[in-house]
Amino acid sequence: MKRAIVRSDDPKANNKWGLYGSGFFSNYVRCIQQLMEVEGNSSFQGALPYIDWTKSWFTENNGILEDRPNFEGASNPWDSWFEQLPLDVSDELVHCNTSYIPEILDHKNFYLNQDMLDHVRFLDSKYIKLHSHLRIAIDAIWEKEFKDNYVLGVIARGAERRFYHNEQGFATVEFYISNIEKILQQNPQINKIFLVCDLIDWVEEIKNRFPNVFFLPNVNRIRENPDPDFFYWNIYWWSYPNRPNHGILLGEESLIQTHLLARSNILFGLQSGFVNGAMIFTKGYDHTYIYDGLSPFYIT
Repeated sequence: MKRAIVRSDDPKANNKWGLYGSGFFSNYVRCIQQLMEVEGNSSFQGALPYIDWTKSWFTENNGILEDRPNFEGASNPWDSWFEQLPLDVSDELVHCNTSYIPEILDHKNFYLNQDMLDHVRFLDSKYIKLHSHLRIAIDAIWEKEFKDNYVLGVIARGAERRFYHNEQGFATVEFYISNIEKILQQNPQINKIFLVCDLIDWVEEIKNRFPNVFFLPNVNRIRENPDPDFFYWNIYWWSYPNRPNHGILLGEESLIQTHLLARSNILFGLQSGFVNGAMIFTKGYDHTYIYDGLSPFYIT
């Protein structure tokens, strides 16, 4: 069988942050770009994609942070989250171009172009299938916490986003609180807030400020720290909690929370990978309030 190899890593990158990919949805959108190549390049005609995240931060005991990368014998984390046909020794392998090519897909703002967003959603639904245990978990949480409510989904990205990625703006917890208040005033039908946040302190402040706030317990979060150097490492990695299957759990947490955001009626947040994921997975929002730091809110 002919297989198109789609990867999260970029062998042409000049540092470990690009070489082994990045956060969950940065990798995810990189793979969507490669699926565009599979669909549009005749050399991939008849090839079934195989998505490989083996050389990534999500692989257990990867050694990347310590500059001792080791993937020998590692399993592919993608297979823990999604269904796909395994490779066979007899397969003919054709490799995609893993480099970021903004002319093909703007990884940050693709959802602002409706035709591009529709194409990304088509490829996602065609080639990427969640495992049943994740679908069941998402459905169960929605039924228990959100059914028959009008939900505001909030992505409160803090951590290193307050010091780095300045092209996407800096946010404080006060920024999120004041804008949630404005959104609630404009949309009085909201009676439940689903909060996705990487800082324990912010979760506590937002929860204490608004009624009916739900957030997933026991996901990877850390405490506030005023030192920017503390946040140099990406939220997924600098905390490096000592828990088995950390990378796999990070992927599960990312997918469950983002699919729940996708079911919300209204979405609010700072531009981030989670925004990208929610915009891919949703069937449509009544309104979106997305802030990219340089432009006013993108509001629909």
